[in-house]
Amino acid sequence: MYVIIRRYRVAEEHQASFLRHYNDDGDWAALFRRDPAFKGARLLRDAQGGGAYLGIEYWESLTAYERFMRLNAAACAELDARCEALASERTLLGRYIHPA
Repeated sequence: MYVIIRRYRVAEEHQASFLRHYNDDGDWAALFRRDPAFKGARLLRDAQGGGAYLGIEYWESLTAYERFMRLNAAACAELDARCEALASERTLLGRYIHPA
């Protein structure tokens, strides 16, 4: 299992749109579900508030993720452009593998 974790900071006025795109069943997850190697996504909101979120993606493997990104680069770029203004901060926290 290959896991990608990102942190987002979202202003209150953008939260509804952000959730529509980034929630577990949002636009990004719908795009990723085109590939059977995508195993799911989770969006977590900071319990203390303040508009902080963690986005977690689960993929079968690094190879599968890289293949998806290569084959779907245009669709990902288009969706990313639509979402760009929603988060004031987007930080890649890490890429992990499950120690099987």
